[in-house]
Formats: sequence, structure tokens, C-alpha cells
Amino acid sequence: MDDNAAEDTQSFNANSDICQQLLTRYARSSAAQHRHLCATAAATRDIIQSSSLPLTPISYFAATITSLSDSENLDSNALGALTSFLAIVLPLVGRGEINPEKAGESVRILVTTVEENGNLGTSGVRAVVKCVGVLVAEFCNSNEWDSVALGFEWLVKFSLDKRPKVRKCAHDCFLTVFKSFESSAMLNKASKSIYLLLKDQMPLAKEMTTSEIVDGAKSEAMSKPEHQNFLYLLNVTKHVVQHLSPKIRVKILSQLLKILGSRFSTMTRHIFDVISAVFEISGADVIISNAEEIFGSLVSYISSRENNPVDSVLFAANLAKTALAKLHDGDINEWTTNFAMLTESLAGLLSSNGDVALPTSIILRELIDHHIDGKSLLTIESQEMEGVTTQSAEFKAMETTCTTFYNVLSASAQIPNEHFFSVVAFLFVKLGRVSDVFMKPILLKLADLVNASSAEASEIKTLQDCIGSAVAAMGPEKILASLPISFSAKDCSGSNTWLIPILKKNIVGSSLQFFMEHIIPLAESFEKGSHKVKKSVIRRDLQAYAHACWGLLPAFCHQASDTSQNVRALVKLLIPFIKEGSFMLEIIATGLQELVNENKSALATNPESVQLTEVQTTEIHDELAMNPDTKSSHSRKIAKKNIKALALCAKKLLQPLISVLFQSPPEIRKHLKGAIGCLVSICEASVIKDIFIASLEKFKLLDDIREHGEVESDTDGSTNEKESRGTNAKRLIILDLASCIIEGSDSDLVDILFSVIKCALKASDEVGQIEAYRTLSRILETHSWFCSSQFDVVMDLFTGTKSSANVTLLENRFACLQTLLIHALMITGYLSGPSPHIKSGVVSVLSVLVYSDPDICTKTPDLFPAVMELLHSKAIEVIKIIVILEILMRKCGSPAVKAHAPEKYKDFMQSVVLNRHGKGSSKEAEGKDTIPEHSDSSLGGQQKRKREDSSAMSSKEEGSSRPWKRKMERKQNAGTESDLKHRAKHIERRLMKRQGNNSNNNNNIQTPNVTSKFNKHKRLATKDRN
Repeated sequence: MDDNAAEDTQSFNANSDICQQLLTRYARSSAAQHRHLCATAAATRDIIQSSSLPLTPISYFAATITSLSDSENLDSNALGALTSFLAIVLPLVGRGEINPEKAGESVRILVTTVEENGNLGTSGVRAVVKCVGVLVAEFCNSNEWDSVALGFEWLVKFSLDKRPKVRKCAHDCFLTVFKSFESSAMLNKASKSIYLLLKDQMPLAKEMTTSEIVDGAKSEAMSKPEHQNFLYLLNVTKHVVQHLSPKIRVKILSQLLKILGSRFSTMTRHIFDVISAVFEISGADVIISNAEEIFGSLVSYISSRENNPVDSVLFAANLAKTALAKLHDGDINEWTTNFAMLTESLAGLLSSNGDVALPTSIILRELIDHHIDGKSLLTIESQEMEGVTTQSAEFKAMETTCTTFYNVLSASAQIPNEHFFSVVAFLFVKLGRVSDVFMKPILLKLADLVNASSAEASEIKTLQDCIGSAVAAMGPEKILASLPISFSAKDCSGSNTWLIPILKKNIVGSSLQFFMEHIIPLAESFEKGSHKVKKSVIRRDLQAYAHACWGLLPAFCHQASDTSQNVRALVKLLIPFIKEGSFMLEIIATGLQELVNENKSALATNPESVQLTEVQTTEIHDELAMNPDTKSSHSRKIAKKNIKALALCAKKLLQPLISVLFQSPPEIRKHLKGAIGCLVSICEASVIKDIFIASLEKFKLLDDIREHGEVESDTDGSTNEKESRGTNAKRLIILDLASCIIEGSDSDLVDILFSVIKCALKASDEVGQIEAYRTLSRILETHSWFCSSQFDVVMDLFTGTKSSANVTLLENRFACLQTLLIHALMITGYLSGPSPHIKSGVVSVLSVLVYSDPDICTKTPDLFPAVMELLHSKAIEVIKIIVILEILMRKCGSPAVKAHAPEKYKDFMQSVVLNRHGKGSSKEAEGKDTIPEHSDSSLGGQQKRKREDSSAMSSKEEGSSRPWKRKMERKQNAGTESDLKHRAKHIERRLMKRQGNNSNNNNNIQTPNVTSKFNKHKRLATKDRN
């Protein structure tokens, strides 16, 4: 029989005659099995038709099972054809069409057919297995064990068959049947059946434990069929274990642990698979009841790694890790004992080659991460001195684990590999501040390896990185207590000086007080010792040690724990070094930036709290950043205190820093500018202004600036020619200072800076112009209000500045223009935005900008067309547009406005001009006061709204009039003044309301006072009337 015919039952239609479908498919086939199948189907159809029964699947099933019940006279071909035909028919029978009794009887017939006919081929047996599976799963009574027992046990039996196709089919059917059991009673009986079968095979399994794989070939014992059957049984158990009852799972696990030896055998992998399946589905209770056997067997297997395949050892390690996690989650103290035992067995694998050491290190780090709680161990540090925790099981587990790693380190004849150090480093980080309680011997041993090492640079770096993790976890105070850095006056040498660069890379969250009380005296001792030494080589070494100690300042400033308490003392100590212009300048500048920036970051982020874990680039291991117990955190409250303390010291620091800035070389000036910029950002603006003006006075550059910060006019054009090189150099230094105080400047200081910039741009020194453009660019980017208030001034300045071929100068000039262009485009872009509130606000701002500088429409060509496009809308902005047009016509003249208007709005502009001057008859005005045809409807609504708004305005404000009726304005001067004043106040209120919601920088926007300019507007209107 063709296997595909039995398998492809879904291609048959239950509503059509099955026999006819088979004949259609296989009538032309020359295969013998197809001819037998078609003959069997035809004969069965004849039997059904002779009984006057319908040709349905259930009729075919009844006729076929009846034929099989009398199978003694059938040959193997006929029997195979019948079973194959039944395998096609049975899945097409509807659920419920066969009652449980008939289904049970059919199962017995099928079982008997196979058992009594040994000549049935593989395809025939497979077809019977499939039929039994369908009958038991779908038609037998799944709530009565007697109804399914025969079929269930028979399927289990054939799940162990030596024929792969039969075994696979029986296995699938068996799982389907097992899943169909819903009652716990049925599950218990089915589970017990599997367990008893497994238990009966235990003597055979113990015999198999002596079988080993030698040179990749099986021993003779494994050739026995019963041994293969047991492996098949383990495979069945693995797949069905998730459906077994918890009680049976425990028993099966116990039986498997008994036959799991410390040496690999042919069934080891199968046992591991079943145990893994049990662990995956079971809770802590299963592990607890077998904890001793589980860890005893797995640890014994891991420890015998020399005799076992590597992959199986790693599999056992992962099993043990899973079991320990469940044991720990069950809150059982027993995990501590097993943790130490497991880590001890795994630590030995770290010395193996990379294929074994790498996955082992990963497993160990996962174990440490899951089971060691740094927070709970923090109490050990305070209790350990009292002897309270020495009896704790957790304390002993940590102690035993650390002792294990120390023994591995001591037993190694050479420096261990990177995988060993990665685990030790992770352990340092996880234990955190209490590492010195458990890992001090390891730290001392690592130091001994460094002192005595002559290994390659890569190995030394790995070793130093491990010590760096200890520094980050324990802190420099405890590290230096165990490994002190000192100067010996006898032989003029230093001890443990190799630790200094490690400290520099890995210190985080230490104290400024410790730096001042321990590191500075250490640096001074090296410095003094260098003066007493005659040999230049030793003297240079000692001076290098002294400088390296001073170089630790930025590291101690990184997340310093006592900034607010000790920053004043630190500043007092550092100021003399700044004034001297010593080698400390770069170090001090970097340290100050560290102190200011991290506290500013804390204030700028989450108001609850902020954790600053970013250490100096590529320094501390990734594990440190992952461990919350070692993170130094700044709350907003602490950050505010720190910033307040730093701000009080800022003026004392700024004066010497600025003084030395003027005298420093470019490479040092870069760091000083960074420090000055940080201090300026937290300092009061008045202090910065005073310091800057004092600097101008120092260089005698105040003559460039008038009292109100305006540039003196160059009437004769000879000023630039008279400027000396010294003046240009001084101005360049002032610009250098200006570039780093921009962030903390207020509007007054920005005006002064701008005046200095204008002086530099009018000078002939291209270097000064480059720095001026660079500084102006920063002002435009930092203070957005400056773009609005000084837009016309800046554009005039650019227009009046001569062009240059210097590429750098052009780049900085274009950077300024880019910022201004973006600002203008933002206003233009908002005009086309969907929000009426944004449109209204932008149009209000534009009315003020146009009033202040009508040339803005020429400088920004897209602005005027964008304003005109708003005439298509039916919103209140149309009235505001008329206001803008009136201002433009009044200040620029009607011809100039009409020249810039788009072509399609020419007629509309003409009507506005006529209405403004009262020319022509009302008919003429009516005929011309229109927008092009495509916007007629919109204009009608707009005009209507204008009349309504004008009427409402006149009812609220006495004497007001329609803004576009200029003739009426001449007659009612008081009304004109009232209307203009109302609009001016309204625009000013809208501007100030938006400004009030912005930052302090935006509060300093220099917007034109529209009300103060009303008198000027009034005079212009009076002049028109006259």
C-alpha cells in the first residue's frame, strides 16, 4: 500500500463516494498496491450497496472493520489493502458517529489483526496504529480507563518499535491520546502506566550504565534490542512528561537520577533530556524533594569532566543552574550549600580551552547574578565585626565560593585566562562595597601577579581590568587600605605605583576629602623625594608619580559623594595652582567640568532621581553599569546642593581661570574654556558681566564700545587701518573668552558680546573675523530670542561686511546665516500650519516685526506670499493680515507693496489702496475690492467676518472704526488712535504671554514696545491727514 494514500486523507471529500475518488485517482496506476486498494474499495462498495446502505464514510468503516474481524482467510496483500483503506476512511467519519462501545470493539479487532498476522508489512502496521490512535482519541470514552486502556498500552508498545515509521506514527498518536485526557483520574492512571513501564526497565538501565562509547563505536551490549527499547522509552517520556501528574514526575526524576552515573554512557544524553523537560515544567517542590540527588549526581558528572564529552558537561552545568534557580526561588536555605558546591565544580572548567571556558564563564556569571544580592550583603559589612553573620549560611556560601576562586588562582602556574578574570571581576562588582570582606585574599593575589609578572601586555591588561573592577566596586579607600601606594625614602622608590593608572580609570563615587587628605600628601611626598634624588632617571620617575597622583583629581570628582561639603576646601587648594599656570591646569579644568556637568545632568533629567553611571569612556566593565548596587546616584536634592556650593565658588575660580586663559597655549586653552563655560552656566549673569567688562578694561577695548553697547561709527573708514596687531590679538583673546560665556549671559551681556563681534567683523584681521563669526553663531544657536530682536541688525551687519576668499571664514559666516534662515523659515512655515492658534500667534509676531523693519519682506522673499495665502482662510487672521498690509503701505508706500505682491493678488491690493485713500465711487470699490475668482467665496466670508468683527469692536471701544476705511479714519481721529492703540496692546499681550511660558533666555527677548511707539504712529497718521 502506498503510504501517501493513507497519509493524504485530507484530500478526500467525506461527502462524496470514497471508492469513486480512489478509482479516479489510482485507476491508471500500474502499482500493485494501488490495484489492491482500488479492488478493496470496490468490493466494499458492493457490500454496502447490497445492504442498501448509503455510501458514507461510516458505512465504509463498518464494512471494512467487519471484513477485518474475519481476517484469517485473507492473504497479506488483501489484509494490507484493508488496513490502508480503513486508515483513509476512518478520519472522514464524523465525531460521534461511532459509539464508545463499538470503538472499543474496533480497537480489539485491529489489535488482534496485527498480533495474529505476523506477515503484515510495515505500511499495514502503520495504518492500524493510526486507526487505533483515532479511535481511542476521538471515539472511545476518555473518562473511563477500561475504554482506552487496550489502545493506550498498545500505542505505547509500538512507540518502542524498531521500525522508524511505525515508531514515529505510534509516538504521535500516543501524544494525541494523552492530551485528550481531561480528568485528573485518567491522567493519573496514564501517568502511572508510563512510570511502571519505566520502573520495570530499571534493571536493564543499570546494566546499560556500564556501557561506554569507545572511539565513537557502540559496545556489544548496545546492540541488544531491549537496550534500544529503553532509549525509545526515554524519548517517549521526554515528550509526554509535561502531561504527567506532578507526583509521577517526582518518581520518574528519582529513578533517572539513580541510573545517572558520573561517567558518560549511551543513555546519558537521553536522561539529561528527560531531566531538562522535568525541570522546565516543574516548580520548586519537585527540586526540593530531590535536591540532594540532583546536585549530587550533576556535580559528580561535572567534576569528572576529563572522562565526559564537553557538550554533555556543559549541559549538566546548565541543568544544575536551572535547578539551583528554582531552589533559590523557593526560599530554601539549602541553595547556599549547593551554590558553593556547584561553583567549585565549574571553576575548574575555566582553565580549559576557549570552547569550554567561555560558556562556563557565562554560566558562572549567571549564577552569581541570580543568587548574590548585593543589597542584602551590605548589612554584612556592619555585622561582620560583631561576629553575627559568621554563622549565616549565606555568609558561608560566599566565603566558600571566594575561597574556591582563590584556590584556582593560587594553583595556576601562570596567569589565568580572560574568562577566569571576567568571572572574578563580575563577582567583585556584584559584592560591591563588601568585596573586601570576602575577596581581599584574591585582591592581594592579583597584586602579587602584577608585581611579579613578566607576561605579555594583553595578559597584564586583563589582569589590570580585573583589579579595576575591584576599584570600582570597593572604592579607592578600601583598595588603598589593602594595597597602599607609598614612597620609600630609603631607596627613593614607590610601592604599588602601577595602581595609579588603574585608579584613574575606575574610580567612581569617591570623596573629595579622601583626595585632599591622602592623595595630595602622597603626591607631595613623591615631589619632595624627587628633589633629593641625584639620578635624573629616578627623579623623573618620582615626578611622574607625583603628576599621576595629581591626575587622579578628575576621577575623584566623578560622582563625588561629598561635593557640597568639601568643594570650598578643594577650590581653596586649587586656586594657587591655577594662578601659577602649572601642569595642573588641564587636570583642574577637567575635574571642574566633571563636577558641574554631572550635577547639571541630574537636575535636567527625572525629577525623582537620576543615576549617573557613565564613567570615563572605555574604562569600567560593562558589568559595573549593569549592577544597581554599585551605581552612585544623585537625587535632585543632592544635585541642587552641589550646584549651589559650586556656584558660590564659581567667582573665585573664574577670575584666575580667565587670567590664565589669556596666557595659555591653545592646547591648554581648550580645556580652560570648557571649565569656564561650565562655571559660567551656574553663575549669576551679573558676575559674568562684571568679569567680562573687567577683561575689556584690562585690554583697553572699551573704546570700541559706547556706553550702551553700540559700535562707534567709522565715518572716515580709517579706524581699521589704525588698529595695531596688538589690538587685534587682544580682541581675539576677548572673543575666545566670549565664546565660552555665552550660555550664562543675559540680554545685556549678549548685547555687549555682539558689540565686540561687530568691532571684530569691521576689523581687517581675518583670524579675528573667523572667531567673531564662530561666537555669533553660538549666540544665535543658544539665544533664540536674539534672532528675533536683532534679525535686521545682523542682516545689515552681514550686508555691510566685505566678502572673503578664506574658506574657514566663509564656513562660519554661513553657519550664522543658516541659523537666521531657519528662524525665518520657521515663521514662514508656521503660517501654513494647521493650528489656528499658531497662525494667529505668528501673524501677531509678524505685525510687530514688520512695524519694526518693513524690509523684512525683502530679506525673506517667501514671507509676503505666505501672508497673502492666508486670505484663502476664513479665520480671524485675515483681519490681522490687513493690519500688516496697512503698516507696509504706510511705511513703505503702496507702489513698493504692490511690486512684491503675487500676480493673482494685484487686483485685491489695488482695492485695498483705493479703500485706504477713499478714491473712486462705492461701485468702483465694490467692483475692485475682490480677490481672483478662485477665492471669491472665501473673500465673501472674510468680508462678512470683517464687518462683524469691526461692528463688535466699535461696540466695545468708543470711537473705533473699520481698519480698512481710511476716509472714515480721517473724519474720526480719536477713533483711529483708539483702534491702533487697542491692536498694539493686543499684539503686545499675545507676545508677552508666549514669552512668559518660555525659559529665562526667552524672557530676555528684546521685543519692540508697540505701545511706546504709538505716538510715532500717531504722528504719521496726522501727517497723512495734513
